[in-house]
Amino acid sequence: MMHPTGEIVDLLPQSGYVCWVIPRLFSQTQCALLLTDAIKRSFQQASSHYPTSYRNNDRLVVDVEHLSWRLFEQVKPFLPDTIRIQSGNPMEEGTWRLRELNSRLRYCRYSAGQYFHRHLDGVHYRSARIQSKLTFMLYLNSADEFGGGRTLFYRSKDSQEVWASYLPQQGDLILFDHNLWHEGEVLTTGQKYVLRSDILYERQTTEEASKPQPPTPYQEGHLGYIWTLLSFNQRLLVSGGRDKIIKVWDEQGVCQQRLLGHQNSILCLARINERTLLSGSRDRTIKVWQLEKEGFGLQAEFQIHQAAVLSLRILSHQLCAIPGDRQPRPVTERLLRWADQSVGKNRIHKHDNRAFPGVAALPAFSCG
Repeated sequence: MMHPTGEIVDLLPQSGYVCWVIPRLFSQTQCALLLTDAIKRSFQQASSHYPTSYRNNDRLVVDVEHLSWRLFEQVKPFLPDTIRIQSGNPMEEGTWRLRELNSRLRYCRYSAGQYFHRHLDGVHYRSARIQSKLTFMLYLNSADEFGGGRTLFYRSKDSQEVWASYLPQQGDLILFDHNLWHEGEVLTTGQKYVLRSDILYERQTTEEASKPQPPTPYQEGHLGYIWTLLSFNQRLLVSGGRDKIIKVWDEQGVCQQRLLGHQNSILCLARINERTLLSGSRDRTIKVWQLEKEGFGLQAEFQIHQAAVLSLRILSHQLCAIPGDRQPRPVTERLLRWADQSVGKNRIHKHDNRAFPGVAALPAFSCG
């Protein structure tokens, strides 16, 4: 299809999904500014946060707000101004208006033998009203520099049929719905570089949407994957998801509480006793929650790993945390007491991976 400002290639016409390629939206010079030698030296293995059965490529996560605004201004003329969702999920239903590009930018590097198997991109959940709906993916080099490495789309999680595929040229941008199953095909030769983020939309409040609706058990769910479930007691079920929220459900499937504080996916939950809940996250922290009359409250948090906390298990009289760095560590009662005393309720763990050597080169990027 043609857009007033240029060509759009629709990879899935008549599907009802946005899956658009904007060829050469970014110039060779712009791609070079986004992929400096300093940035190339800063990549880390994704295996510290993800199992290799899922992905084994290298990644770099940065937060650069001024750059995200420049990228957004360049792609904005091609984006849907509004998105109408009728999914049956009250957290998604309604009309969403275009807002901005997520300032969290994720670089990916694929070398020979590396891949990112079939998955859905998670919703970036800023609030109940501001969430991402589309993936923004910029190809920073051309397919003549590598073998394999197509972006593949599937009809479902289990379908064997490739619904659509794309082999990129440098500067191509692809936009697609978070609900599309896709994968980064294994590379056979060379290296492939991608810059990925999310397009954020804001929910528009209407009189109809604001009316209270009769509850359906567990209908609210989570945005994106649900990674963990825990039967805390006979009355309460606890769930954790990719939307960074822990939800506490009663026997009727009604969400009674939302526990906020983790900065990334909640991957595991553990019950220590009748009042104490632990949560582990991809943000590398473990949080301690205490059940009081009014619900769970944050008691402490601590970090003992340099990777995602993938699992929490009770082994005899001690808790063992299993991280992505493959170094299980015992979390004893002494450490829990230390965390409660020295961390306190108000300390929020800050990411330490937001600054990197290539940032100084990024302000020179121009959308002109």
